[in-house]
Amino acid sequence: KEFADLGIQIKFFNSVFPWHPNKESLWYFRDHRRLLIIDRKIGFTGGICIGERMRSWRESQVQIEGLVISQMLESFEVMWNRTFHKFTYYLKRKKIEGNNADFKYFTNAPLPGKRYMYRELIRAIKNAKHYIYLTTPYLLPDSRLLRNLKEASARGLEIRLLVPIKVDTVVVGIGGNTFFTDLLKSGIRIFRYNGAFIHAKTAVIDGKWSTIGSLNLDNLSLRYNFEGNIVSVNKRFAFELEHQFL
Repeated sequence: KEFADLGIQIKFFNSVFPWHPNKESLWYFRDHRRLLIIDRKIGFTGGICIGERMRSWRESQVQIEGLVISQMLESFEVMWNRTFHKFTYYLKRKKIEGNNADFKYFTNAPLPGKRYMYRELIRAIKNAKHYIYLTTPYLLPDSRLLRNLKEASARGLEIRLLVPIKVDTVVVGIGGNTFFTDLLKSGIRIFRYNGAFIHAKTAVIDGKWSTIGSLNLDNLSLRYNFEGNIVSVNKRFAFELEHQFL
């Protein structure tokens, strides 16, 4: 109300109904993307939420300019319009500029054929030659991602997973721990971050491909929520993300 009184437009993508008998369903089909776009020229994205309890979390965020901003803008407009017309925006998609650029904005949507970021991540893992470094606060991979990581390890790749030692949601932390034995037996190394809760979502592959955004390595992000990530083939950017990871 305070924002609205100041003339700020506010739309709720998927209203929460606390009296709904199946509250767990509210975890699904959420807008989990994080976008800040200023003057249609500067964009910010990554893992950062806006919440007092999250002030001390360990995050990774990127400030970016250039052609990729048009992709980020389209993503925002699509979700904004979807608050009025739930499904019509899927019928037509604008042609995006900069398809051959070093930086692209990949989205994920819980609809057939719309999990662009999920497919891009699987493609990058399949094409990896040397190493894969992944940071995720929530490790609950689906069978396809798990299989591709194990196959990459079997090919001789070095795979490191960076996860928090303690997760903010206890049940999710317990669920994530159940994957450890299978991953470790496959030769994948797991490192548990013992500082503040690490909420960053990044990946670096072979120092050539990297990504940062909202996508967690769990079923919610991979299949059931709306997500968005910057994907880059810029080696300097990959080096910077890899340096942070190490």
